[in-house]
Amino acid sequence: MPMPNPLSADQIPDGSKLEAFNAAYREAKRAEVPFVCVMRGSGKGWTVKVDVLSAPVWKVHEQDADLLHEALVCLVRERIVDSGASAGPEYIALHGVANEKQARQLASGLHATLYGKPERLRAFLPPSFRTAEEQSAQLHRYTSELVTALMDRDRHCLSRLPPDKLAEHQVLRGQLRDQLSQLWAQGDTSDGGTAAVLRLFDGLCESAKAVSELRTRATHQ
Repeated sequence: MPMPNPLSADQIPDGSKLEAFNAAYREAKRAEVPFVCVMRGSGKGWTVKVDVLSAPVWKVHEQDADLLHEALVCLVRERIVDSGASAGPEYIALHGVANEKQARQLASGLHATLYGKPERLRAFLPPSFRTAEEQSAQLHRYTSELVTALMDRDRHCLSRLPPDKLAEHQVLRGQLRDQLSQLWAQGDTSDGGTAAVLRLFDGLCESAKAVSELRTRATHQ
């Protein structure tokens, strides 16, 4: 039967020596659980290895697999591991981790994620880390809040603008809001979608600038 919990950092086997590596792998196969170990690298730093080859029927949830993939990209980008990191559907090998303590923490986080418990891995990653889905949701919230703020701000001042200018500005805001709604309804989080959001923000900024100038002129009339 699989172990009820993944290994903690201090339980991660040190596979630096072949005998210890083989023993840890045999134990993982016997228990039919994912294999994990840390190893002193041949060059600089430590290596972390994790795989599910030792557990042929082990199932990794799709969201956890996505998190692992995006976490690896983050680890390489932040230079926490070397760019020579390798990963496939059934294995992960990360090199150049600064020290044994960090390697054990990372190994424990990866191992726990295979058990559907990604909290350790998230705790290890930089605070700024967000999955693509989380980034999309965060940008959506921010966009909605910004648009709402622009729609609602200083209505008493806008009411003092000439009617033709006020109507023109409200039409522009409505069009921008509709475009944003359509973009997010389509779930477009591609580079093209991001560029579209930025273009809409530029339009909103120009709109806000126009309102400010009109308001200033109206105040001095």
